[in-house]
Amino acid sequence: ICNENPDLLTSEIIVVDDCSSDDTAAIVTRIAQNDRRVRLIRHKVNKGAYGARNTGIRASRGKYLAFQDADDFSMPKRIEYQLIPLCLGKAQFTMSRIVRSKMTPEMFDNIGPEKMAELLIDDFEESNRYSRNGPEFQKIGYISTMVDRRLFEELGLFWINRFGSDAEFIERILFRKAGVLLPPGVY
Repeated sequence: ICNENPDLLTSEIIVVDDCSSDDTAAIVTRIAQNDRRVRLIRHKVNKGAYGARNTGIRASRGKYLAFQDADDFSMPKRIEYQLIPLCLGKAQFTMSRIVRSKMTPEMFDNIGPEKMAELLIDDFEESNRYSRNGPEFQKIGYISTMVDRRLFEELGLFWINRFGSDAEFIERILFRKAGVLLPPGVY
């Protein structure tokens, strides 16, 4: 689908280590030795989530950018599903729904994506007593946004705040591109 310029669509995974205290750097270095798509960037000073994202944006070469926080899981086809509308020219950004859970990565060892989704939904429903159609299940994860990099070039990078800069960026896109001004308290 996305074949207009293959150089701009080369897959890359940029891991920005924002002064982590675990083995992130060693793990990513080991992976990068066997996969040239993977690059590690280490901050010498903690810049926070949005500073780390901006570092990754500046270092990236791709036409489309997607984000993934260290405490998030994505289903295997997330990137593919989000990329299709961008490649077809039907969108400048895409987002996905999120399910909040207290499950740990070890709970998902050796299971497939269908079972993972089932476990997450069961945990969510048990924890929140909402059905799959309930209000909590309908939350959009702003950090799940995939963006045509031209939006960052035109509108600027993430604001450096402790929280909410991903939502602010979406609000900036909506306002600057479509004239939509969200009322306070929408998100």
